Amino acid sequence: MKKQKVNLVSEIEHVPIKSIKPYLKNPKKHPPDQIEKIKKSIQDFGFNVPILIRAGEIVAGHGRLMAAEALGLELVPIIKMDHLDPLAARAFLIADNKTAISSFDDKLLAAVLQDLAAENYPLETTAIDITEINRMLEGMVLNMQEPKQRPGRAAGRQAQGPGGDPAAGHAIALGGYTVLVDNGTAKRLKDFSSFMAGNPQLKNEIDNMIKERFLELAEEVLPA
Repeated sequence: MKKQKVNLVSEIEHVPIKSIKPYLKNPKKHPPDQIEKIKKSIQDFGFNVPILIRAGEIVAGHGRLMAAEALGLELVPIIKMDHLDPLAARAFLIADNKTAISSFDDKLLAAVLQDLAAENYPLETTAIDITEINRMLEGMVLNMQEPKQRPGRAAGRQAQGPGGDPAAGHAIALGGYTVLVDNGTAKRLKDFSSFMAGNPQLKNEIDNMIKERFLELAEEVLPA
């Protein structure tokens, strides 16, 4: 069977951001929240995915250009696609966006998120919605079986901010469950910790309330 010749990228260049022209007929939408996520990704991990350019015009990477402009970057990484003719470049623009739209294996994705949470890594850097993260993490433990601790993972381990308080954007482990802490939850947990520190006589009463609520939840989840 004859091998097909495939063009391989020769090099990545860094060019002035002002030298790049967006394709005015780009059909891909870039809402503000998406640009914010791209900005955050560049800040957290670096500009790791170059913008694809042909004759100075973007073939793929309009969102990355918008994020770079918002960050005030002067230089951006590019890959020249000059091996494509104008029509092929337009076709690739659509193909690149369509092939990028794919679904996750929720179980494998949840396992990766759980590993990150166990190491106190801020899960909001994945650009996945907090509610969606919690849904996937909770789905891993709905069988209500005794959770098996992975090597190096302690039960009840939680991410903490300054002063030992749970930090927003991290996860706390509650039994076999992992819950991502948002800003509101972090504040409530901090307020609760302060309240308990000033009212130690209420500890037993609060413990009993938590146990009762846990049993109520178990009754709702477990089959009759």
